[in-house]
Amino acid sequence: MLNTLPAFDGPVKLRKPVEALVMVPRNNKLSPLSRKMYNVLLYLSQMTLRDMQGVPPATHLFGAPLAEVLKICGSENQNQKAKKYLAEMRRSEVVWDSPDSDAELQQVGFNLLSESRILKKGGAIWVYWALPPTLYETLADPDRWASIDLLVLSRLQTYAAIVLYEICSKYRNNPTRVTCRKDPAWWVELLSSTPISKDDETGQRKLPEWRKFKNKFVVRAMEQINEYSDLTIELLEDRGGGKALKTIQFRVTVKQSARTIDLAPDGATVDPSVLQYASSLGVTGDKEIVSLTRDHGAGAVIDALRNLEERQKQLNLPL
Repeated sequence: MLNTLPAFDGPVKLRKPVEALVMVPRNNKLSPLSRKMYNVLLYLSQMTLRDMQGVPPATHLFGAPLAEVLKICGSENQNQKAKKYLAEMRRSEVVWDSPDSDAELQQVGFNLLSESRILKKGGAIWVYWALPPTLYETLADPDRWASIDLLVLSRLQTYAAIVLYEICSKYRNNPTRVTCRKDPAWWVELLSSTPISKDDETGQRKLPEWRKFKNKFVVRAMEQINEYSDLTIELLEDRGGGKALKTIQFRVTVKQSARTIDLAPDGATVDPSVLQYASSLGVTGDKEIVSLTRDHGAGAVIDALRNLEERQKQLNLPL
């Protein structure tokens, strides 16, 4: 059965099950937009499952306008490449693990999507997808989850930044304010968009050196998260009193501006990520943003901010 969903309007937050945070590609590269798009598909599926009676059959297809899916990703002009990203998700086998050492979860492997279709419906292009049955119950009512702000996610540019933001989001309200403590190899594999290759002779994984991986990928990922998200993260390296690096974790701090939600005069709330987005573009005056959101809706305000961001990137505009 083909299921439809209402059009997207305003900020959306995925309650991503903790099990799905550590999602490591095993056989194919997973591009940043594919990871963003998959989170959007999970969110839309979660909204549908919430309203359904019971778990649907494995053949069930979820559906939404392709333009709305790409809009949430912050990639409205990527229609022609959507088939490529869907194919990546169908081909990509991933392994779930847990970010916590005390979790009961054993590793689970499956492909991200069981099936996908792109069809024309009523003059619009729709995308339909089927999830592996393993996901249904976990996604519909997760016992433990991280709140992933898809507006923030849409602004992150690298795969490592997207994954690191997802992991750190789990610890935003944790009393310790630090992520799990893992060895460097675990973090390298987690933050890599490409499966780790193996040596033909020894069969051992050829992991890049942490120092080089950190300088190439992790530093930039942290900079993006600290600039565009509601979090500030700090790298913590533990050498255990010696020279060799033993474990790595990240300190997670919620920015002061994101701890409160401004209220419109009629009591309507405004998502802090919208205010954060506006501020990062040099738009100050939270009261004005609140008023515009109340009058025109969060979706219209976000669209206007995205147009402003695109315009700021153009260096050849007349003065």
